Amino acid sequence: MTASLIDMFKGPLASLLLMCVADGLHGDTLSTNKDYSVVGEQVLRLLESRDVNRFAIELAPSLNDWKSVRSTNAVAAPKEEDQLGPGFEKGLDRQRKQVADSARLVLDVATRLGVSPSRVHFRFQEASAKGTGTHHNRRIQAEGETLPWANEIKVILLGEPLQAEESDKRFRGEYELAVGGALKFPEGWRCYEGVRWNHFPSGVADVSVEWEMALASKVASHTGPLHAADDPALTKLANVLIRFLQARDEKIIANEAMRSFDETWKEVESAFSTEKERPSRKEMEESWRGFTKQIVGSARDVLTQAGHIGIDLTGADIKLKTVSAENPFQRGVFGKVEGIEVNPLRFTLAVQSDHKSKAGRSVAGDYVLDVGRARRGADRWTIEDKIRWERFPDGLLGQNELAELQFENYVAQTGALPPGTDAPDVELVRLNKETKVKPSDFRGRVLVLEWWATWCGPCQQPMAELQKLQDHHPEWKDKVEIVAASIDDELKQPREHLAKRGWTNTFNTWAGPGGWTSNPAKQFRVRGVPTCYVISADGKVVRGGHFISQELTNLVSTLLRRHWEVLPFR
Repeated sequence: MTASLIDMFKGPLASLLLMCVADGLHGDTLSTNKDYSVVGEQVLRLLESRDVNRFAIELAPSLNDWKSVRSTNAVAAPKEEDQLGPGFEKGLDRQRKQVADSARLVLDVATRLGVSPSRVHFRFQEASAKGTGTHHNRRIQAEGETLPWANEIKVILLGEPLQAEESDKRFRGEYELAVGGALKFPEGWRCYEGVRWNHFPSGVADVSVEWEMALASKVASHTGPLHAADDPALTKLANVLIRFLQARDEKIIANEAMRSFDETWKEVESAFSTEKERPSRKEMEESWRGFTKQIVGSARDVLTQAGHIGIDLTGADIKLKTVSAENPFQRGVFGKVEGIEVNPLRFTLAVQSDHKSKAGRSVAGDYVLDVGRARRGADRWTIEDKIRWERFPDGLLGQNELAELQFENYVAQTGALPPGTDAPDVELVRLNKETKVKPSDFRGRVLVLEWWATWCGPCQQPMAELQKLQDHHPEWKDKVEIVAASIDDELKQPREHLAKRGWTNTFNTWAGPGGWTSNPAKQFRVRGVPTCYVISADGKVVRGGHFISQELTNLVSTLLRRHWEVLPFR
């Protein structure tokens, strides 16, 4: 999980949002099945009855659906934790709300275009699935058990105008809707994303709706990055970044390229159904200030790095050459432009200038500026993660400067320090004794360092699996140390969490105040959790990232068997 402000307060709910990811075939093939027609009939009833709550109850996965596929042979849950317990149910409630919100948007668009039950009669024509495969939930299903999955179910309805007016003839024709993220349970297909418009007969939709449908369809189909042609607002953000570089003023980023606190708080209020679940305004303000400080600090670093090389763009002619918004996905209401996120967002800028660098090299050429994550708002894109240089013009950098850029690019792309790097000798706080401990204290042993947080849903399973490793591998005794480092805001949070679950088979520590901004987390470049490092007996990073259990076991065992030499990063 990356350091999203909202994610920090959602806790285990985020794990459910990551739960419904298919493994298996991910094609663009269309498959037809009479079972899909049930979904089509539900969409038809939505347009006729306009009952969004009924639609969500019928279409979103229920607790009984998951109970019907639960296996007694599934991977054991952590101590005192039920796979289908309260946390899971909250996640299902959130999915149901998401489906209802998408249905409400569908009806709002229909009303805006005059497509109402009093003017148009619909008949169901067909339903088919696009991008089919299988899904396996290892916490609920045994190995080899899967559910049929579809990226989306396409529903086609035939519309007939109910009135004789000439203006209503445009309502005649095919209407297409897409139901996103579908799983087939014993009782039928269920949807965990929502429903959206995909096509109207010619003359029904206005230019704005046509554009919104095209953008939402591209995001949902996972066919590649977004470009300026897909969304002109990307160019608008590029122009803000260009002015920032020309004016050398990080305040431009803070004031024009980031969401304000009021915008953030409005999203928080809508993301939590009750005030009890919602973080306090004070908590959110503290997190927002830290979040803003990180991004503005990265903007300052961009200017500092350019100044160190001798790049002066104050009088330069800078134009946007290309923009590539990678890995787009919808965090907000399915089918809505607002709430689309991308990571990363790359701007290629063409610079014309007569200036020279400190080394006497021309600063003209193509630059690539990278934004770690960006979010689409109602009328603009905002920066949600750090900014950095990804590439400078060929021949501009010296050998040391190029090596530094390659290092930073590796960190940005992988979320971890490169192999061969000296492991930062940071101070962590032991949870049981509240004394300090450093990675160097474990020299002579292979160190497994797991970064995690109590509020991080995807962290819980790796933490549970780490508890078993020493028992399953007695040959690791005195050769391997497994350290868990929490980035929670307060020490008592991981202490209570671990005690409740009985997770005492790891060497449990806390990174200290600041969470993501604590010195240990910053030194290890922790941008998301869970993140695991394997560190050699002589203190070199062997590998960092997010491992599955068997992958970690194999890596450590091979290290012990071969005594790998870890070469410095080049």
